[in-house]
Amino acid sequence: MREFLREATLGSILESLKESLIDSLIWWGEGAEKLATFDILSFDIPQIIVTIFFIYVVYTTRNTVKKDWEYFNREVDNVHDALKTNEETQNMIEYFKRQDGLLSDEYGYKKLSDEKLLKVLKKRFGKKKSKLNLYVEQFFYVTSLYWAAVFIYIMINYSNFS
Repeated sequence: MREFLREATLGSILESLKESLIDSLIWWGEGAEKLATFDILSFDIPQIIVTIFFIYVVYTTRNTVKKDWEYFNREVDNVHDALKTNEETQNMIEYFKRQDGLLSDEYGYKKLSDEKLLKVLKKRFGKKKSKLNLYVEQFFYVTSLYWAAVFIYIMINYSNFS
């Protein structure tokens, strides 16, 4: 390796990176094909370890979808409560226009006038997310590894489908 680095040029380094990238994509494609066709028993050891790791990560973090859903529904309640009195409405407007306000930079709430901001907040937090929404999000979150494998399988074997 040391001799390679001494004699290597930028072109040879890029060529070796390209070859290793292609090899890893082929390896991931083979694993995705095995996962998409439920041929899990023919996985090689690294594919089994990587798959188990990703399944573990997905299952241990699936509660984040529920926490986000609960947080949004609490915010809907908070906005509805804040709209009941003028003082709380003004406090809410100031909160959303602050630098550290909820999603202030993401949606540009600081630039809006008070009336437009209230209109946006009423629309954004107008209705709670349903339980069905939670279940659909959790389903796609938990099965995301499978969907990624199917996508990789289709992309690698696209020429076979046409």
